[in-house]
Amino acid sequence: MNRLPVLEIGAGAHRDPDVDAYNDIQPFEGLHYHCDARALPCAEASFSIITANQMIEHLDEQGQKELLAECWRLLAQEGLLLLWTPDLDWMDAALAAGSITPQWYDTLHQGRGDGPYDGHRLMHTRQSLEALLIAAGFRVLSIREVGGSIEAVAFKET
Repeated sequence: MNRLPVLEIGAGAHRDPDVDAYNDIQPFEGLHYHCDARALPCAEASFSIITANQMIEHLDEQGQKELLAECWRLLAQEGLLLLWTPDLDWMDAALAAGSITPQWYDTLHQGRGDGPYDGHRLMHTRQSLEALLIAAGFRVLSIREVGGSIEAVAFKET
């Protein structure tokens, strides 16, 4: 069986040869979808893999639920969702240990930037991200802290 395309949500301006379609709020050359990731103009079950690297934290609680519902809709049966987001537990421990300054903690926690979606609205621990994925109907295959971020691999099964 041939694989379906791979979608990267919130891609930014980089290129990955294994990704077939990109979505972002800001347009850039080669971008397939310039729109809100909670309502992509794609047919149901269009993708084998969806990645979202350091973007879910830019949505509030309702927006995160809507994003995961959209990922569920877009993934084919047995499709994979790959998420990366800052790890709030790591940030709290690093602040308590003095490894990062309070100013750096605030910058990480708030995700300061110039664009309308640059602020961090809802951060996660491994436990809270896993609960969010399960509530959205995904089976979590793996969730771990990697270098101050949470890496989650979730599976769509019905």
